[in-house]
Amino acid sequence: MKGVELAEGDTLDVRRQKLARIILDSMYQFLGLLDVEGKVIEINQAALDGAGIQLDEVVGKPFWEARWWALSEETRERVRAMVDEARHGRFVRCDIEIYGEARGRRTIVVDFSLTPIFDDTGQVAFLLPEGRNISEKIAIEAELTRRNNEVHAALEKLREIDGFKTKFFANVSHELRTPLTLILGPVNQLLQSAGGLAEREHFRLATIKRNAQALLQQVNDLLDLARIDAGEMPMVYLCADVVGLVREVARGFGAAVEERGIALSFAGEEELYVDIDRAKFGRVVTNLLSNAFKFTPPGGRIRCSFERLPGERVLFSVQDSGPGVPNHLKRAIFDRYAQGEDELSSKGSGLGLNIVKEFVELHRGTISVLDAPERGALFQVELPLRAPAGSFVRTGDSPWVPALEPVEWLRHGEPPRLPERTGQPAILVVEDNPDLRQFLYDVLADDYPVTLAENGELALEALDAGAPDLVITDLMMPGMDGERFIRELRRRQTSHIPVLVLSARADDALRGTLLEDFVQDYLTKPFSPQELRARVRNLITVKRTVDILQKELNSQASDISELTAGLIASRKSMREGLRALQISERRWQGFYENTAVGIALADADGQITKANPALQQMLGYGPQEIIGLSLIEITEASERAKTRENVYSLLEGRRGSYQHLKRYERRDGSYLWANVCASVIPVVDREGPRIAVIVEDVSAQKSAEDALATTQADLARVSRLTTMGELVASIAHEVNQPLAAIVTNSHAALRWLEREEPDYQEVVAALQRVHRDAAHAGNVITRIRGFLKKEPLKREPVDVSGMIDALAQMLQRTLN
Repeated sequence: MKGVELAEGDTLDVRRQKLARIILDSMYQFLGLLDVEGKVIEINQAALDGAGIQLDEVVGKPFWEARWWALSEETRERVRAMVDEARHGRFVRCDIEIYGEARGRRTIVVDFSLTPIFDDTGQVAFLLPEGRNISEKIAIEAELTRRNNEVHAALEKLREIDGFKTKFFANVSHELRTPLTLILGPVNQLLQSAGGLAEREHFRLATIKRNAQALLQQVNDLLDLARIDAGEMPMVYLCADVVGLVREVARGFGAAVEERGIALSFAGEEELYVDIDRAKFGRVVTNLLSNAFKFTPPGGRIRCSFERLPGERVLFSVQDSGPGVPNHLKRAIFDRYAQGEDELSSKGSGLGLNIVKEFVELHRGTISVLDAPERGALFQVELPLRAPAGSFVRTGDSPWVPALEPVEWLRHGEPPRLPERTGQPAILVVEDNPDLRQFLYDVLADDYPVTLAENGELALEALDAGAPDLVITDLMMPGMDGERFIRELRRRQTSHIPVLVLSARADDALRGTLLEDFVQDYLTKPFSPQELRARVRNLITVKRTVDILQKELNSQASDISELTAGLIASRKSMREGLRALQISERRWQGFYENTAVGIALADADGQITKANPALQQMLGYGPQEIIGLSLIEITEASERAKTRENVYSLLEGRRGSYQHLKRYERRDGSYLWANVCASVIPVVDREGPRIAVIVEDVSAQKSAEDALATTQADLARVSRLTTMGELVASIAHEVNQPLAAIVTNSHAALRWLEREEPDYQEVVAALQRVHRDAAHAGNVITRIRGFLKKEPLKREPVDVSGMIDALAQMLQRTLN
């Protein structure tokens, strides 16, 4: 064994020496013993075989003259110097290249050391040379270094692109404020001088103003976030009374208090001076109160309180009586674009509370959300009483005090009701956004009787009262959303009613599913009123035609004819199905025999009853040997109990299938890393149920996946931004057209009003064009917001080799 012969007649000491020799030959790539002059006394067999020499060729000769160090004279001198240093009692080591493989024809790199061995008098008696092969380690380190350099370069490029993105979005958001100002300015002028406008035109102008202000707020939010990300949001401290500031902001919500009967109260300190940035703290208060009013039901209550805390800190709280925040959302609700659950949340941008958190942290404070004592949410903002040391703080009597942004709560008014169109096809509109719901009524009410509902539950109640000829519904709604409503509609006897979906979700997969199985048309927002009227007219015409034909077909002769045709079609379908089944069976047999994936059938005890050639080759068993082999027993010992539990859970019906990464023991004793997927096959004969097992050999991939996991995550982020240039060009083109049209039509409206006899018909037409182009600008903001969204890391299986090829091609294009 290992070149050592063990004999029965060996004495105990001899046997121990031989066993020690075997152990040392197995443990080390290089191990020996030298005298104090550096001459060889003993060398292990692994080192001798690596250099292709015999022990008697080197015993008694200088260690540095042996074959291992024959690379160069410099190498020999280096080893000689190490021997000289070790003989003086010092431990020495280095990484060095030697002849150590293929019998001295190939070099390796070893971690080489010389250890002095002292006798009882403290003198160096022997030198112990040791060496371990680290060639593979060095190659891996070099590869990782190269990959890290590539990743660092890619990350630097990513940071540069991210900076360009932030600057671009900031510029776009800033440029959008000018056209929005030109929309709001003329609209406000028209509303203030609206004596000659009809009630319907006044309602349309108010809708334009309300939505333009909402769009402006989103632009301001995006601009603030871009400045925060770029680190360009300075603090302008002012020693101000926060109690008075909160009361000043709250007065802007007086219309909401009066309209919805909400009780707004204040508690705690009557006066509290704190060093704050007045504008930013005003935004914090505005957003928290807006959030409270959004979720507080009519007749509810909102309470603002102020408290001085120990340690020179203050606590500002806003409590409402709404539904509260679920525990699993309390941390995530302050993330960018985060929103509440569908049944609790109104639609919004998801930026309000994130801006609150960012502004509070700029004040070096904290914000949290708790459950209110009775019901609702309690938002608490804790701030330091004084600004950081060295900060310039203005006093309250300073000649320059930043003004607060005015808060205007705009009521959602009802459009003027038009005369009912009796005898015309009826339409049910299901939309949660009040403005859009009233807009749809305004577009369709001239031709059809229109019933409005703000969610799926109310729409089902309206259907019970009377079936319409057409349903128009949104998809994203609180409570019962549009998709659930459509499925419930199809389940009922009202399944014959055509459905037109209006949605801002440009989801091709969902659109295809709905059009194939549930709805007759799908229109993406924004849309033109003319297109909506045309689609509604076509759907109602088809529905009326189908109703007439159905009445004609409700006869006995018609039923017999349909039955006969059905039987003929059924027989033909059965023949085609049988033929397809035979083809499928042949294909399956070919797949089973030739696939590289292992496939097995096991009985209730986990014993293999059938296995394909791939599995036989993976485990090293022949076709007959593998039959009866237990999948549980060949599982690695630490995983057998879990495998047994998984098998029993399949047979007992507690689960339908499972997938697990595990190790199987091959026939030769080695282990196979495998991705195993098992599922139960129901009872089809007297032999009972079977378990189908799919085994994929992932031994080669396992080590590569661990080494490249970090690189994959970084490279995925780089790949995502490669289309940034195309986005910039697209948005620039999309923004220029609507903004130019908005300015032109706004000026036209003003010119018609400034005439001695204003032409209000032309004014209305111009404003309708302004509304269309404003909606287009809103779509641009939506796209901008989507690219600013910060998403959490998502882990998913990837094709490592494909990713490396793609990265190599990308780097090659960059270098060229």
